[in-house]
Amino acid sequence: MVGLSKHPIRSGGSGGYSALELLVVIGIFVAVAALVWPNFRLWYDQSNLNGIARQVQADLMWARMEAVQRSCPVTATFVNNQQGYTIWMDIDRDSTQDTGEVINRSTAQDFKDVRFGSSIQIVFQARGTASSTGDVVLSNSQGSKTLSVNVAGRVRIS
Repeated sequence: MVGLSKHPIRSGGSGGYSALELLVVIGIFVAVAALVWPNFRLWYDQSNLNGIARQVQADLMWARMEAVQRSCPVTATFVNNQQGYTIWMDIDRDSTQDTGEVINRSTAQDFKDVRFGSSIQIVFQARGTASSTGDVVLSNSQGSKTLSVNVAGRVRIS
């Protein structure tokens, strides 16, 4: 065949990449990573906030279910500007949290970089309704989510 050489283009050596070629590839990789990193961080923070809002919603729905199942009030207590909350059942129906009434506690390590923006107690009754309703505001560096609990005991994220 005409035009095909039996000899490789590079003669001698092991046929690997030169140091200059490796530096160019590493430089391109670093430039792309520098462009992508801010968007990745934004996406991560928003995704983290959405996930935690869904987790709190699930915990509130679970508290409602526990109130129906145990036939006693179950309260979720959120404290302003802190991370974490407590869900407890009011066995003696005195509206205060006593020893042995806590059934679920979520703490700061569960909610990295997310704060609760309101102090509120949401009380689910034995019929599944909520006698005290309100909004729980979650926020981080990228925004906020509001969980609303209505009188029927429904929990919605907005």
